[in-house]
Amino acid sequence: MLAVLLFSVLFALITRLIWPGPFILHYGVSLGYGLIGVTSSLLTERYFKQPNEPLQWFLIMLIVVPLGTLLAWWQIKQYTDDFEASNFVHIAIIAGIFCIPVYYYFYSRDKNLQTANQLKAAELKKTQMEKGLLHSELKLLQSQIEPHFLFNTLANIKALITTDPALAEILLDRLTDLLRANLRKSRHDKIRLQDELLSLTSYLEIQKIRLHPRLDFQVNTSPDIDLLAPLPPMLLQPLVENAVVHGIEPQPKGGFIEVNIEQREGNWKITIVDNGTGMEAQSKQPSKEHGLALTNIRQRLQTLFGDAAKLQFKPTNPSGVTVLLELPCEQ
Repeated sequence: MLAVLLFSVLFALITRLIWPGPFILHYGVSLGYGLIGVTSSLLTERYFKQPNEPLQWFLIMLIVVPLGTLLAWWQIKQYTDDFEASNFVHIAIIAGIFCIPVYYYFYSRDKNLQTANQLKAAELKKTQMEKGLLHSELKLLQSQIEPHFLFNTLANIKALITTDPALAEILLDRLTDLLRANLRKSRHDKIRLQDELLSLTSYLEIQKIRLHPRLDFQVNTSPDIDLLAPLPPMLLQPLVENAVVHGIEPQPKGGFIEVNIEQREGNWKITIVDNGTGMEAQSKQPSKEHGLALTNIRQRLQTLFGDAAKLQFKPTNPSGVTVLLELPCEQ
C-alpha cells in the first residue's frame, strides 16, 4: 500500500504537467488505478497455483485499465463537463502505458522475494538435514566407542572378582554410573554439565583402575560455574578418551590428565592437558575411530555454533597434548 501511495503521487505529478487541473484530482485518478490494482491482485491470487505468474499480471492489467479509466472518467466529470468519448480512449492508452513499469516493479519485487524465501527454506532444510546427519553420526560414534570399552571393563571386573572383590565392586559402580550418564546423552541433544562431569569422572576412574598406577587425573571446575547449564553431549569424553588411549596408555610410565572447565563471558572454556606421547607420536598411530571422533566433533561444532566455537590442539611442554575447546553457553 505504501508503494501504491508513492506511485500515485509520482504519476499525479507527471499527469498534472501534461493536463491542467488541481493536484488532488490527478492524485485521485492515480490512486484509483492503484487501489483497483491491489484489489484485483488479491482476488486473482486464489486462482493461480503458483503466485506471481505472468498470466496473473496480464489479467490484472485487463481489469485495472478499463475499471480505472471508468473511475477516472467519473472523477473528471465531477470537475468538468468538457469530456468527450475520445478522451476516455486516450486515458485508457496512457493508463496502460503507466501500468507497464508499475506492474513490472511489483512483478520483479515479488519474484525476488519468492526467490529469497525459497533460498531461505532450502538453507533451513539443509541445516536440519546436517543436524540430523550429525545426530546419526553421534549415535554411530557412541555405538563404536561403548562396546569396545564395555567389553574391556567387563573383562577387568571378571578378573578382579577373584583377586580383589572390593575393587571389582568399585569398578562395577563406576561402570554403572557411566552407562547411566551415557544413556541420558543418547536421549537428548543437550545435557547438563553435572551429567557430563559424572560421565567424565566415571570414565577416568575406570581407566585409572585399569592402568593403575600409570594414570592420574584431575577434573577442575571454576567456583561460580553453573552445574545445570546445558552443553552438547559427546564432546568432552571423546577428547579425554583420546588423551588416555593415544597419549597415556602407550607410555610405559603412564601419565597425568587434567581437565579444566570454566564459564567466561558467555562461553565455555575447556582445557584438557596430558603429558603423554605427544602430537607427533599420536599422528603415527593408525586409528580409524580416533579420526572419526575428532572429525565428528569439528563438524558438530561448526554446524551448531559456526565460527563461535573453537577446537585447537597444541603441544604440551615437555611432552603431551593440550586441547583447547571453546563454545557458547546455551540457555
